[in-house]
Amino acid sequence: MALPMIYSRRKRLAQQDQADVYQYEAMSPKLRQQILFVLSDWDSHITTHSGTSLVFKFVIKHMRKELGAPALANYVHSAKDEFSAWFLSFDNLDHLINSIEFAIIGARSVLSYNVDGTKTLIDGIAEINARSLEDGFGFQIEGGQFIQIGSKFNHKQIVVPALHLLSGVDYSEANNEFRQAFNEFNLGNYDDCIHDCCNAFESVLKVILTKKKWEFSPNDTASKLIAVAFNNGLIPPYMQTEFAGLRTILESGVPTVRNKEAGHGTGTVPRLIPKHVAMFQLQQTAAAISLLVEAAK
Repeated sequence: MALPMIYSRRKRLAQQDQADVYQYEAMSPKLRQQILFVLSDWDSHITTHSGTSLVFKFVIKHMRKELGAPALANYVHSAKDEFSAWFLSFDNLDHLINSIEFAIIGARSVLSYNVDGTKTLIDGIAEINARSLEDGFGFQIEGGQFIQIGSKFNHKQIVVPALHLLSGVDYSEANNEFRQAFNEFNLGNYDDCIHDCCNAFESVLKVILTKKKWEFSPNDTASKLIAVAFNNGLIPPYMQTEFAGLRTILESGVPTVRNKEAGHGTGTVPRLIPKHVAMFQLQQTAAAISLLVEAAK
């Protein structure tokens, strides 16, 4: 979604640093209010069709359970007021993100029944993503879930295409594993993130080899799966010279990082995987998945 190119926005864009810089620790008061406007739009649309404050009631119900609280805020007169008071003042970013995901689930359950409602939901998610980018908030909504991004370019050009390619039913397992990798990254579980990246990568290879009816063993390692793919011309022969280093990159990339960092027991020394290594792994996995799926078409 393109935000209106008003004077203040044009001026700010002209003056800002061109680097993609995002923060992941807090949601600004301005962005919170902008997101509330979107949720209110969803709720108003639903109210005119099938009920009253269904989105806010849905979110409140689930967030009360998550927080173990009888109410999100006191001395309020409506579900919208209760959620708004809490959302604008609460400090825990994880729960703020949780509440937006609950809002998407609640809105989708009603809005998806008609074309106009689906458009309202999609437009709202697009606006939240656009507002987040403008505010420097390092998360985007993909498939109804918040995913932490490293940069706008990498997210748009590398991660999003991979998620789109995995959305088909054939790659459902790989899709779940790759999305789980992002969930683990957001939780700071970087070793599990790398492990899930490799699982997704191997699952994609197995789907492709199965569809192509190329012989392999279900217990084959990533390197063996890659060898089968190359030996059967997944990459066209006329591109072999150009992609001379591709096999090395794939074999020593995703699976090797997993083997060295997250594939074995930690022993007596705690394993500390830096955040930037896990982010690189997510992006590398996305690029490799896109390459393989597109080549298999």
